[in-house]
Amino acid sequence: TTRVLGDEVISRSLSGTACPQAGTEFWFAGTGSKDNRTSWLYLVNPEDAPATVDVEMFGDDGPVAVPSTLKGIVLGAHTNDRHLLQVAVEEQERLVVRVMVRVGRVVAALHDQQQDGTKPHGADWIPAVTEPATRVLVPSIPGGKGERTLYLLVPGDEGALARLKLVGKNGTFSPAPDPKAGALDTIALEGSRIKQVNLGSVANEEPFGVLIESDRPVVAALRVGTGDNPPDTAYLAATAPLGGPSIVADARNVGALISKLVLTAPDQAASVAIVALV
Repeated sequence: TTRVLGDEVISRSLSGTACPQAGTEFWFAGTGSKDNRTSWLYLVNPEDAPATVDVEMFGDDGPVAVPSTLKGIVLGAHTNDRHLLQVAVEEQERLVVRVMVRVGRVVAALHDQQQDGTKPHGADWIPAVTEPATRVLVPSIPGGKGERTLYLLVPGDEGALARLKLVGKNGTFSPAPDPKAGALDTIALEGSRIKQVNLGSVANEEPFGVLIESDRPVVAALRVGTGDNPPDTAYLAATAPLGGPSIVADARNVGALISKLVLTAPDQAASVAIVALV
């Protein structure tokens, strides 16, 4: 992705995403619509029949008004469309985006890029979150310095009480209280409002996963920032457990390009066979 202002290239980034399955509902958490963000929502209809799509958004203060262009979007067979969030809605520091398919099936993807003036602050495809559930896991959060921000949302008007546990190399444990924010193991959520939780210092820079258990279904995702200046950012989403074989593509161990596989077993011991394919 390259952004150009006049004749000057002001930011350039490289990011990739897996090919998602076509579906009828997608959730994306962690983006925003302020002028320091460039966030594109992509919609693709791979089917042989037209599809009709609605888009909802939620911010810190609840549901965000969306224009008519994001309601009843009609995608012809084998066509695609994209929408710039900064143009579509008013400025929001944080957003959760919901894509609902009323007719047919589509594939949705969200690319987010952040900058400070002409200084880039990272770009990534935000992975779709698994559907809201009362027990969700954001696995494989890398260790190191930098931002570790958890985003939580309970859909609907009713609030919820969410309990957080961290899954580290020595087991599952409750996070220590944050000196500024107080307790982190129990979080009160208001209906349809984003809750931001800072987890930057809770795991002592070790890799970890976050297990969230709630009395009502929640959406969960996490933004990771490096300790560099300027930082680079990446996004992780709550995912379903592996139920069979899985592939990590383009794993590398060449020079500074090192891929690390992090596995999380929150409940009981598990056996995993890893096979290198070259």
